[in-house]
Amino acid sequence: MSDRVTRLESWLLRFPYAADARTRPDEAVELVGVFAETSAGVRGMGFSYSLCGGGAAIRSLLDECVAPRVLGRPVADRAVLADGIRWDLRRLGPGVPALALAPVDIALWDAAARAAGTPLHRMLGARRDRVPLFASGRYSPALPVERLVENALADAARGFGAIKLRIGGRPVEEDLARVRAVREALGDGVRLMADAAELLTLDEARRLGTALADLDVTCLEEPLPSEDLAGYRALQDALPYAVAFGEHLTSRHQFADALAAGAADVLNPDVAIVGGVTEFLRIAELTAAAGRTVSPHLLCDLHVPLAAAAPGLRDVEEFPFTEHLWREPIEIRDGFALVPDRPGHGLDFDPAAFDHHRVA
Repeated sequence: MSDRVTRLESWLLRFPYAADARTRPDEAVELVGVFAETSAGVRGMGFSYSLCGGGAAIRSLLDECVAPRVLGRPVADRAVLADGIRWDLRRLGPGVPALALAPVDIALWDAAARAAGTPLHRMLGARRDRVPLFASGRYSPALPVERLVENALADAARGFGAIKLRIGGRPVEEDLARVRAVREALGDGVRLMADAAELLTLDEARRLGTALADLDVTCLEEPLPSEDLAGYRALQDALPYAVAFGEHLTSRHQFADALAAGAADVLNPDVAIVGGVTEFLRIAELTAAAGRTVSPHLLCDLHVPLAAAAPGLRDVEEFPFTEHLWREPIEIRDGFALVPDRPGHGLDFDPAAFDHHRVA
């Protein structure tokens, strides 16, 4: 008899956002997650997140609309369940339903790999045992330039060969001065990228992006609103280096549209925002088939095992986010993440950390 889902226990954690990533002093992370128990006696775990509140709303949708469609169903029916839930909830829009689906989909993949006694990346067809990273999350535009330089030197000393700086929201000349200060401090041995967080117009992005080329910036991430595919295509054609975006896209259909438009060389799927492992894998395959690369957004701990099996991988964002929660955090060595060789996705909560941050 096939292994079936017998119980889903949802939960909500809340903790401060990484100090050097904040644009406001009160920013907090809400993790919405689930433990999935199966008839084989296995427990899988998955989660999604919010940075703007609303975790209780995501959890409510998970409990009321996702869980009843999964309980009693075979764990092996993950893709069918994910597609059916998306269809049933389509009138609620694409965003919150995907965030409510993701914890369950991730937990079922975790449970399936644990039941097989194998790491998730090997179950998915491992291509690599270590994953290249770029340093991020310590470069808020709210930080003074002296702190940016200090953090960049520290990340370079940790062995990172690539660093992403946050820009946007300032006059172009100020952004350039901040990037220039980091470049001069680092020298030529570290690759720099810039993330504008959808804050620029096309004209601003052209002007800033062209000037950044003189500072050996190799990628401009999310300069325009994600819906502006024509603008991204025009910008990609205008700049001599890669443009990246996609962290706010919620499905393979939106990524397919971006690929068809030639909107970017690098796409940034987020396993939580796209609704889980099932959709993430489809997006990675689509991107590779189009001759583009993926660089997953945030959630390094969850993305490392997926990136280890993904075709067309560029790198993974290393961002201080959830590593303090785990009994065994992912090991980072010389700018690479060593893929956990533990069953499932390899993440198990430290009980004290889980209890400390749990609010519901």
